Amino acid sequence: MILIQGNKKNRGNRNDIQKSKKMEIERCISFYEKDGESYIGDFNVDILSFDFLSSLFKPPKNDPLLYDVYKINAKLALEIQKRIDFTFDFDKYDYYLECFQK
Repeated sequence: MILIQGNKKNRGNRNDIQKSKKMEIERCISFYEKDGESYIGDFNVDILSFDFLSSLFKPPKNDPLLYDVYKINAKLALEIQKRIDFTFDFDKYDYYLECFQK
């Protein structure tokens, strides 16, 4: 789980800081069938460090926290499989790294 602190416009005002909202997010590998593109399921990957995911997917400057959806190809899958117990089947499914607010 990763906590993202809301925007603190006035850092000197303790009340504003306490009122800021925290957003919990989770990252998953979501998979969709190739034929028809129906959602099949997802697999939580919060066990993977943000630094690892960031180095693997190399997000653009406008998405430094990996909020966007990233397609997972076979090369990326090999690196992910070294760290989690998940089997990719690229003949049947398309895979994406996705981020959801809890």
